[in-house]
Amino acid sequence: MKSQTSAQWTDFDLEQYALGELDAGRRRMLDACLADDAELRARIVAIEQSNHAILNKYSAEYMAAQIENRRKSDHLHTTGRAPIQMRSTLAWAKWSYALPVVAVSLLSLVMLRQGLTPHTPDAMLASAVEDVAMERAKGRNTALRIFRKTAQGAEQLNDRESARSGDILQLQYVAEGAAFGMIFSVDGNGTVTHHTSKDAHAIALVKGAAVALNGAYELDNAPRFERFFFVKGSRSFSFKELGVAPQLTAIQADPNYIVSLPAGYTLSSILLNKE
Repeated sequence: MKSQTSAQWTDFDLEQYALGELDAGRRRMLDACLADDAELRARIVAIEQSNHAILNKYSAEYMAAQIENRRKSDHLHTTGRAPIQMRSTLAWAKWSYALPVVAVSLLSLVMLRQGLTPHTPDAMLASAVEDVAMERAKGRNTALRIFRKTAQGAEQLNDRESARSGDILQLQYVAEGAAFGMIFSVDGNGTVTHHTSKDAHAIALVKGAAVALNGAYELDNAPRFERFFFVKGSRSFSFKELGVAPQLTAIQADPNYIVSLPAGYTLSSILLNKE
């Protein structure tokens, strides 16, 4: 039986929250509820775990094709005419039942283009990352981990190691007891890419072993460096609250710049020097 607070929020509400699509007002309301309701936090963690499993099972191309085929079929059945080309299949996809709601919602996340280019989840890369992570995690407890796709599988990249444009990267985090977190990166142009939520808000972290983010990213041709940051806190927060934006010029000038955060947050970072 759901708690009274938890019952106020539908699975679709929580799905939008997990994907960063819930409007700002309702996000603030849900953040307040999450602080006091363990059952509600558990539901969000379950949704994020389900998202991860679905993205490992289905490619973005497969989901897009299924959504488009169903849209055409439904339109033909109801109107007798072929549908006109839609400006955005994703707009229709929100209401599609060709795939689970979580799958069509995830399609927008997988296809989102920001500072780095997202890649369709790669099962072989994910498997190689797991193998490398298990081997290298012995005696280590790194909150943020980055893996690069290689011809043989994957290799872990450590702080201040080299990378180049076109490298395919897989990111992992370890919650280490924190309830919420955010991963973003800053490149040599001072551009910020948000990796955990497109609306620049923290997500509820999955606790326990290392968790891979959905999909992979291709490094673009930004000069000099790409520095990845993992910020954790006990409550939900936004990028704006961290006060990083005023420090971007300093980071761009010196990629080793020590970022200052308000009290209550912990920070891990990995700097990749661009060749």
